[in-house]
Order: sequence, then structure tokens, then C-alpha cells
Amino acid sequence: MRAERQRLGLGDRYFVYSGRYDARQDLGSLFRALAALSSAGRPASLGAETEWPPRLLLVGASPDDRAAVARAAARQDVADLLAYAPALEPNRLATLVSGARAAVLPVVSDAAGLAATEAIAAGRPVIASAVGALPEVVGPAGILVEPRDPARLAVALSTAWADDRVHAGLSEAARDRAAAMQRTWADVARDTRAIYAEVGVRPSERS
Repeated sequence: MRAERQRLGLGDRYFVYSGRYDARQDLGSLFRALAALSSAGRPASLGAETEWPPRLLLVGASPDDRAAVARAAARQDVADLLAYAPALEPNRLATLVSGARAAVLPVVSDAAGLAATEAIAAGRPVIASAVGALPEVVGPAGILVEPRDPARLAVALSTAWADDRVHAGLSEAARDRAAAMQRTWADVARDTRAIYAEVGVRPSERS
């Protein structure tokens, strides 16, 4: 894990973004939030050994996506806070997500919350926009903010990065939520059959 982080230029503490790179995302607000944190200076509660401002790992950007992201970050003067990883096979992605301080998902819409689900499955808190499926997926395992609100997003990022007590509580909630999410397709099929049996209809009759 340490070797992977070093290869990507990351320290022991970083945020991770593994969402999409399209109009559903709100990386502009995220970069403005990082810029605000950089301007505000180091929180008094944060030890001198901990990096500030927060670093962000972006995973899965294509060359074109990465170029667009780099331009947007440069406009906010936060390009040096970003690290990039290509699309990764699931085990490597899970390793990087599980080592992150939190997953960050600023979006304007999200119907499925897949990246949030993956982060929680790895026991990591999620900082996300309060839209679509994300409030239900994240629950107490993260911090939700309104979309396109960089000021509140900055507060959420600072809290997750610098407040160890709050972060420990969110991490515990993420692990509890992950344990409750350990369901297989066999579990789903069994529960579906039970529902059909309860209402007295066989699956073939429903179709």
C-alpha cells in the first residue's frame, strides 16, 4: 500500500475521487473548496506532521478528462494538490480507496451511488452531495452537503481531514454499514422467493 501511494506521489493522508468525469459531476465546486482551504491556512488543531491543504487522488480519468481537470484545477490554483491514477482493476482500486481519509463525491445527480457504495464497502467515510441516491447510500457514514456549495464542501473536507474524533466516528459508521451491506445475489434471490411465497405467487407467474 505504501509503495502504491509513493508511486502516485501521495502521503499517508489523502482524499480519493473515483466517480465519473461528465456533466453529472461537480469538480469545479471541489476545486473551489480546496482553494478556500488553501487560503484559510492550517487548522490550529492539525498537527504539524499532517499535510495541509488536503491532497486529492483522482482515479480513472482518460487523457482528455485529465487535461480538462488539470485546466479547471489550474484556474483555482490547486493543480499541485491533485494526483492521478488510471482506471484500475478492482483490487488495486479497493486498496487505494481503503487507504484514503475519505471518498469525495461532489455531484449534481447520481441515481445509483456506486462509488459511494464501493467506498463504504472499503470502510471509508464519504463526503458527497445530498442528491439522488447518495443520502440513502451514505447515511451516517459520511457528510452530505448541498450541491454547488463550495463553502460548505470546504467545511466538510476540513472536518474529515483534520478532526480525528469526527473522522473516527464516521469510519466506524462506514464499517458498520459495510457489514450490513454484505449481501450476495443468492441472498437477493432467496429474499425474492420469500416475498413471492408470502403473496402466494410463483416467480414464473409474475413474468
